[in-house]
Amino acid sequence: MNNLHTSPSGGQPAARQAEPMIKEDVIKPKRSRWVHISMAEQIFFAKRLAILLKAGIPLLDALSMLEKQAKGRTMKNVLGALKFYVTHGQSLAVGMKQFGRAFGDLTINLVRIGEQSGTLAENLAYLADTLKKKQALRRKVVGALVYPIVIVIATFGITGILMIYVFPKILPIFASLRFELPWTTRLLIVVSNVLVQYGGWILTVTALVVVLAWLVVRLVRSIRYAVQRTVLTLPLLGHLSQYYQVATFCRTMSVLLRCGVVIVEAARITAEATPNLVYRAQAQALAEHLTKGEKISTHLANSLGLWPVDVAQMVSVGEATGNLGDTLMYLSETYEAELDEQTKNLTTLIEPVLMVCMGLVVGFIAVSIIMPIYQVTQYVNAR
Repeated sequence: MNNLHTSPSGGQPAARQAEPMIKEDVIKPKRSRWVHISMAEQIFFAKRLAILLKAGIPLLDALSMLEKQAKGRTMKNVLGALKFYVTHGQSLAVGMKQFGRAFGDLTINLVRIGEQSGTLAENLAYLADTLKKKQALRRKVVGALVYPIVIVIATFGITGILMIYVFPKILPIFASLRFELPWTTRLLIVVSNVLVQYGGWILTVTALVVVLAWLVVRLVRSIRYAVQRTVLTLPLLGHLSQYYQVATFCRTMSVLLRCGVVIVEAARITAEATPNLVYRAQAQALAEHLTKGEKISTHLANSLGLWPVDVAQMVSVGEATGNLGDTLMYLSETYEAELDEQTKNLTTLIEPVLMVCMGLVVGFIAVSIIMPIYQVTQYVNAR
């Protein structure tokens, strides 16, 4: 692959520069690793820029138009910074690299390769479609998990209200009774007293533990890897996670190959763009195997715990026929459809289980309250 990229005007290729060479007396925009650009804004940026470039509008003018159309302040500032770098003779990819965490490795590399090969508009169109598919895929997974989480929170909320506000008002009646209370009621009294006296502390400590655990998982790479590996072994979530990662991996590799990226570099870029550490390690290992002349299908076949059998078989067919990019895209669409079906089934399977659990908890509390009252009624009637 040559070391050329398109000029800022979108015309003939110019010499590639890896880093901005801007005069010291020029005030450069602040680069920040903490800038966040939403997926919707990235899709808007890639899609609109592709349309404008295909219409023959120079890159600098296209960025100016996008800056005016952008709604968010952050996106306006980023587009202004990109205009600055393009104006001073740098490539669009170099400008986007200053906001690497916001755009991501896949976006930056596709733009860089598009500028080098003169296919920036086509690469941006591929990128927009890929990001849109990823967004839809993520929404399906999140949507499948929202309902169970809401039910669990509602169950704990109702239980807390009953134990802290309702049950203590009935305790004086139970205390006046002269016979032994059922064990369920005694247990409920203990739990209620603990929640009334230490409920605030329990809630605070629980929140701190959850936040601390989240930070540890996010910051400690080995723990995050272990957690993500464990999720893959869970009965229901494991299949969802696996299908999501396989679909994302196949789509990313397919788009890169279609954009003219050599297969070893495509594997490396895919690894950089994969947030899941388990599959990132797989993509990195794949790149190493490819440099030794091994096939993708051979590597996938040796890691069947992470890759379904048909993935290795289909990739082998794609390698043999020379249609690996199309084969990977087919696999991506297949597993996206499978994931869609799995998310629907997950909601259908979990809903009755959660409702039963919620009914058992609330029913246990209700029985614990009603049983002593029933015994009092029996005792009065007997006299």
